[in-house]
Amino acid sequence: YNLAVQRFLREHEGLLENMNALVGQLRTKKNGARLRQYTELVAVKSNTTRWSYTFKMLKRYLEIKAAAKQVETVEDLVPRARAHRKIEKFCEQMRALESVNKKLQSEETTMADARVLFDGVLQLYPTMKSHLSKEVHIVHSPDFENGIVKGWNGGELTEDEAAAIASLRTEGAQSGAGSNDDTSDLGFAESLLHAG
Repeated sequence: YNLAVQRFLREHEGLLENMNALVGQLRTKKNGARLRQYTELVAVKSNTTRWSYTFKMLKRYLEIKAAAKQVETVEDLVPRARAHRKIEKFCEQMRALESVNKKLQSEETTMADARVLFDGVLQLYPTMKSHLSKEVHIVHSPDFENGIVKGWNGGELTEDEAAAIASLRTEGAQSGAGSNDDTSDLGFAESLLHAG
């Protein structure tokens, strides 16, 4: 999933470079002191090894935009209205991807859930297909993965899928996960799981 998100981020490289330049300037001692005159919040720097920091950087920028405009030395780096709208849209996309990332890290998430999440992400971001589709070359055993997902959801298995998961089957095993009816705080990931 992280490789897929990194690929998605590369599509927005120009926007991210501009944001990194702005944040870098806002984090200098002099500009940081000026920024603190208008807000207690500090600009968050992106981290090349963790894409979640890119999301944090964008969120923080949206929180400090008005204050950043007051710092004269970075005035030319602050995005104008059109670029700002792109950043807002991109931040919402990143929020959705972050919700999927957190759900994937949950101990309750099954392989069937992961497949639903990946399929939902692919509907919105087809460029991630090379990393998230069922047929992607990095999947060691597609029959095993598909068999697990179908078995969990009570679907009908092909012979190859049944053979791939045969060692995991137990007598009287029931398929399907329990349902969670608490939908009060649905993020993108939760909405995918409840729809799927």
